[in-house]
Amino acid sequence: LQYALVKDGKLVAYNTFGAQAYDGPPVTDDTIFRIRSMTKPIVGVAMMQLWEQGKWKPEDPITKFLPELANLKVASSVDTLDNPVPVSRTPTMNELMTHTAGFGYGLTLTNAVERAFMERDAGHAKDMQALVDLVAGIPLVFEPGKRWNYSIAVDLQGVIIERISGKRLGEYFEQNIFAPLAMKDTGFWLDEADRPRVA
Repeated sequence: LQYALVKDGKLVAYNTFGAQAYDGPPVTDDTIFRIRSMTKPIVGVAMMQLWEQGKWKPEDPITKFLPELANLKVASSVDTLDNPVPVSRTPTMNELMTHTAGFGYGLTLTNAVERAFMERDAGHAKDMQALVDLVAGIPLVFEPGKRWNYSIAVDLQGVIIERISGKRLGEYFEQNIFAPLAMKDTGFWLDEADRPRVA
């Protein structure tokens, strides 16, 4: 564990505790942690950078960047994916940014859509195109804009970042977020020499 307390732009407290692993070396100032879902705020920063540059607008349909999602359907039952119906309208970028577009994710098994995301292992698609194609084949949980549901939306935002910028996601992050903020140990891949520093 590490913490830093900053007040009025000044570091007022900082400390490290614990071990990098059970019976492992102690956590140090340069220990590397897996940030897992904290990549999602980084995706949000990248998306907002592109918004500031005028590359997308909240009212844009997601199909402006993800044309593969032009024929989305909505599940007509919580129990089965049989008989999905066409969406009444295409989700917007605002809905994609706020988890209100209607997509599932597979974290719960409460309905057929969530089960489909889990069964098709959406979180481990081999590449961005495979992810979009997989999502295109699973109905929405609900009509766009009807309610909130934690979803695959941030993964789709990653695809959009690549398509707008023309760069791989990691390359965009490095050039536009990590390097400018001197986040020298943040990225998708780990150099073998850094492995002993990983918690």
